[in-house]
Amino acid sequence: MHFFENEYLATFLMMAVFAFGLFLVCLFGPTSTQWIMSGIVWLFKPLWAFIKQRFDCYAEDRCSEFNRQTGLVSMAQGKKKIPLVAPFIEFDGYVERVVQRGGVFYKLMLVHRYTGKEFHHTSFS
Repeated sequence: MHFFENEYLATFLMMAVFAFGLFLVCLFGPTSTQWIMSGIVWLFKPLWAFIKQRFDCYAEDRCSEFNRQTGLVSMAQGKKKIPLVAPFIEFDGYVERVVQRGGVFYKLMLVHRYTGKEFHHTSFS
């Protein structure tokens, strides 16, 4: 046995419920979003120190740097490996063209002249 015998009535009711829900989201969404996000922040505040510690530990070995004041380049080599630190002049730069579905992108590749290590984690469009 079907709940609605008339399929037109069922379709109309589904569209009416959808329109009413959309109306409620448009009406109360902008005013309640700030309260909802504040509540989420309030819930995660006790975990902030733990999250920050984990992020700092994660990012410590994965940060690369071009320092203009010292003229040194620091390139991350991965997890639990010390970064390669060398003067900027020891790096040779190449631009690689990458063609993908979204378009053409260019990748900046840096090769350390004396060790031959490649760093290609930089991209720009």
